[in-house]
Amino acid sequence: MKLAASIAALVWLSLPITAFAQVPDTRPGPATPVTVMNTPLPVTGTLEITSANPLPVVAVQPDDSVLNAFQKRILFGAGNPDIDKEFLVPAGTRLVIESITAEADVTVNQRPQVFLGLSLGGDSSNHFVPVTFAGRDDVGSFPKDTFQASHQTRWFADGGTKVRVVCRHVSFTANTCSLDMSISGFLVTMP
Repeated sequence: MKLAASIAALVWLSLPITAFAQVPDTRPGPATPVTVMNTPLPVTGTLEITSANPLPVVAVQPDDSVLNAFQKRILFGAGNPDIDKEFLVPAGTRLVIESITAEADVTVNQRPQVFLGLSLGGDSSNHFVPVTFAGRDDVGSFPKDTFQASHQTRWFADGGTKVRVVCRHVSFTANTCSLDMSISGFLVTMP
């Protein structure tokens, strides 16, 4: 058995070494023609592209989200008679929330609960915004703990409905949370 293994190893080592053939690169290069399937595609201006200076192209359709951008800032302080704020989504649209940033201040050793109340297709739901401890401010007569959040989202609200923004202690104590929140996204025109 050992003799057969040794002979097989010698035969293997004595085989001639061959070079592997290089496979040609079939990726499209700068001279490759491109066929646009979703025509007409409006393009205006002059464009000079070289291999040393490639330029990415982004097509913007008339209904693109950039053209219907939405941004809203919600700001309220502790001691406010309301622990939440509302704003109305314009009728005939749907709000798509893509980004939320927030800073919530609460009394020392408390945690805030931050969420948005949204309505889609007649169904109401709460979307919670996780917050992270950012630091303590002991200056002044009202020491506070600060929490922050920055999240990419994909939340929806129907036109004609209210978006409710809530900040409160997890112990549900009213009037004890300050909030500075920015909501970004876009409005989609609905048929």
